Amino acid sequence: MRSARTAPQIALRVTQELKDWLAHKAIDNHRSLNAEITVRLEESRTREGGGELCHGEKADGQ
Repeated sequence: MRSARTAPQIALRVTQELKDWLAHKAIDNHRSLNAEITVRLEESRTREGGGELCHGEKADGQ
C-alpha cells in the first residue's frame, strides 16, 4: 500500500446528502471519510470481478 503522500488523488463531486451519509457510515465503521469511500469502491470492484480496466489493461499499469 502506498503512503498517503504518494497515493494518487482524485477530486470527486457528490451531493451534500451523499457526503453526509458517507461521513456517518465512516463514523459507524471507525474509518476516515477517505477510507470509507476506498473500502466501498474496492468492495464494488470485487463484486464485479474487478481488477481489469475498460481496455483490458491491468490496474497496475501492465
